[in-house]
Amino acid sequence: MLEHGQWGSVCDDTWDLEDAHVVCRQLSCGWAVEALPGLHFAPGQGPIHRDQVNCSGSEDYLWDCLGLPGNGYCGHKEDAGVVCSEHQSWRLTGGADACEGQVEVYFRGVWNTVCDSTWYSPEAKVLCQDLGCGTVAQVPKGLPHSLAGKMYYSCEGWEPTLSNCSWRYNNSNLCSQSQAARVLCSGIPPPLPPAPPIPRSGLGMPPESTA
Repeated sequence: MLEHGQWGSVCDDTWDLEDAHVVCRQLSCGWAVEALPGLHFAPGQGPIHRDQVNCSGSEDYLWDCLGLPGNGYCGHKEDAGVVCSEHQSWRLTGGADACEGQVEVYFRGVWNTVCDSTWYSPEAKVLCQDLGCGTVAQVPKGLPHSLAGKMYYSCEGWEPTLSNCSWRYNNSNLCSQSQAARVLCSGIPPPLPPAPPIPRSGLGMPPESTA
């Protein structure tokens, strides 16, 4: 962060996802996928501006968060890091409706296909649920890649969006011999049935008198 005309780092003490969310939003890089401790990236140089940062996640700027001055509390081996989502959005094309077809991700200004080398039920489940399309009905065989780039995802199945999974963009090793992933979701879930009416003589109420 820039403070008093000098770039400096932030200590990783108490560094968590809420703090990272503020950084990603401030940089217009989407939302935070990971809040990383020191030594994950190359150590920084210069002063350490903040320690024990404590954001609620709603702040517009990191300097709006609570925290302590950094110098004297930790060294650059504890520099905090972050991985942002970089604004990914998804769609399914070529199917009968918006809940089936080829998986496409909008990333860095263009639409890209998704490699099917690790496109299995966990990845498809995350996408179907995120699109509001229910769960996975089928994972058809992929088609040849036809768009600008290739995105690789590897999920466990519990993630809220594909960008919360492990992902790589245009990685020739991970996407070698791959096709463009497709999915058939179950469709928009039906509405919940209405609640049954409450009986007039409910539990704990005395029966009506017959006298």
